[in-house]
Amino acid sequence: MAAEIPPPLASGAESEIPSPAAFEPLSATSNYLDAEAQNISFSAKEIPAQPYKLNISPDLFFMLLGYDNYNGLVGGGYLTASDMLGTRTSAFS
Repeated sequence: MAAEIPPPLASGAESEIPSPAAFEPLSATSNYLDAEAQNISFSAKEIPAQPYKLNISPDLFFMLLGYDNYNGLVGGGYLTASDMLGTRTSAFS
């Protein structure tokens, strides 16, 4: 069976759609935080400082394996790793 097409809107139906002015503007944090969380503020003195610990983690690992008619089985790989700040990076291929 073919899908039925709904009839056009009856006259006066446009008045049921609220105007954009009917909506109150939202603050940048109102969608994410409740009222209690919006009033919390931190200063740098309240957060304890800790020494930086070097922790290297892999960023990208890529391997490729194939077959070539002239050389036979061929392959390669690529690995990059860095610390959290991105100041120490290593790449191996």
